[in-house]
Order: sequence, then C-alpha cells, then structure tokens
Amino acid sequence: IIKKTCVNGEVWGLGCNALATQYLRGEEVEQDIPRAVKLFTHSCDENVQQSCIVLGRLYYNGQIDIKQDKMKALELFEKACNARYQEACLYAGYMYLQGDAVRKDKNRAKEFFTQACNGNQAEACNKLGLIHVQHMALQEKLMAKELFGTACDNGSIKGCKNFKILSEEGY
Repeated sequence: IIKKTCVNGEVWGLGCNALATQYLRGEEVEQDIPRAVKLFTHSCDENVQQSCIVLGRLYYNGQIDIKQDKMKALELFEKACNARYQEACLYAGYMYLQGDAVRKDKNRAKEFFTQACNGNQAEACNKLGLIHVQHMALQEKLMAKELFGTACDNGSIKGCKNFKILSEEGY
C-alpha cells in the first residue's frame, strides 16, 4: 500500500516519506539507503518537512552510501525551519552557533533558537538562555532565567538546572 501511495502520487509526499523510512531502516523491504535518499528528496520537494529533517540529518552525518554534505544539511534544515518545523530550527541554530559548515554567527543562531523556543522546543530555549546569560547586564540575566524556565516547563532537565542556578544567584 505504501509503495502505491508514493508511486501513484495520490499522497506523493507522505507516501514517499513512509516508503523512504522503510528503505532507510530495512523494514518490510531490503535496506536501500540510496533509494531512501531519493524518496526522501521527492517527499521533501513536496514539502513534507519530516523528510527534509531526515534528509538533513543523513547529509549532516554522512552515511555508508551518502557523502557528508553539511551545507546541504543546513539548506534542508533552513527549509524545514521556514515551514515552521521547530526541530529543524534547533539544528540550524546549532550549526550557526558552532560555526559548523558556516561562519559562526551568534545572532543568526539566536534567530533560529528563538523560533524553535517559541515552538516549544525545550533545548532551543535552554541554548537561547545560555547565550543571554553570557552577558553581564541584569536584563540579559533576567531574560536568560525566563528562557530557562520555559525550557524547564517544556521538559529540559538542563533548563531546570540553569533556572535553579540563576534563582540561587538572586535573579
């Protein structure tokens, strides 16, 4: 059934995403990573953002049959982020914060982390708080504490710990 939804095009993007996942994992079909990449690409082109994320991770890490291409990964993460897929914003933010395949750009990282945090990505809120806490200004510390609180509320243990630290410091 999944093959038909991908091949017949009725649910092209979603069907191809499901079929690509099967080929990637070798579930109910023989594992075929190049075929999975091709299907994820078609699905991503049809704006199935989950496919863009998986494809981005494959290019970021490199796989047995996939050459590592971090710039391609970033392009895919940014595409998915622009479509409001918050996990992709988190990955793009990490890449800009670390200068991974791009020039280090803390402001660009903050933009991505802010979008992801606004979409309830706990780790993005925590990272954004860590960026703010580096500044000595009281307002920045208070902003960091608020972000750590949001991260904690969304399930980030690190966010809870950082919130507690700033609370103990009197912020």
